[in-house]
Amino acid sequence: MKAAGAILLAYGLGSCLFAAVVGRIVGRDLRREGSGNLGASNVQRVLGLGPGLVVFVLDGAKGAAAAAGALALGLGDVAASACAFAAVLGHCAPFWNPRAGGKGASTGAFATCVLAPLAGAVALCSALMLRVTTKKASLGTLGGAGAALLAAGVGVGVGALSASRFGGLAAIAVLIAWRHRGNIARLRRGEELGATGGSSDGSAEGRAKGTDG
Repeated sequence: MKAAGAILLAYGLGSCLFAAVVGRIVGRDLRREGSGNLGASNVQRVLGLGPGLVVFVLDGAKGAAAAAGALALGLGDVAASACAFAAVLGHCAPFWNPRAGGKGASTGAFATCVLAPLAGAVALCSALMLRVTTKKASLGTLGGAGAALLAAGVGVGVGALSASRFGGLAAIAVLIAWRHRGNIARLRRGEELGATGGSSDGSAEGRAKGTDG
């Protein structure tokens, strides 16, 4: 029962979308601006780097708190992994409006840093490198998730990471990839929105269709 309660609490925590909170504070509806996504990338795109970083950290803290809280309560790796996934799920599909969520990038990355610190560091470094070099937030997120899963797999192979934690990270990576299915299609067509606005082809159509990482 304690584990089930922790998982529900983690989902509720994940459902707190700080992009929406910041948007309301400044009087902007981010669902109607930029990519329309309630995540850190769109906050940066619409409001600037500072607010974007604030949302990135706050969204990430949800994932870290969910995983760390379960571990601190002694609930074990399975429950901690489930709580981490629940927090990311809450961010992607909040209980108050399942269609209003973000893509799970920062929440998943910070949860990974708790469950598998080395894999989390690999994810953040890979995501940053890809984002800077390609100017695509979605490529950074997808590449970071893939790199984290690869690093976690190595950790399991050498006995440094439990299979339960790897399973949680794999579930998070699959959810993030699913939330980016539209981005993947646009990347293949060269229409994906850049991290600071505008598609790779620079067209108005691309800008209108693009979404965040």
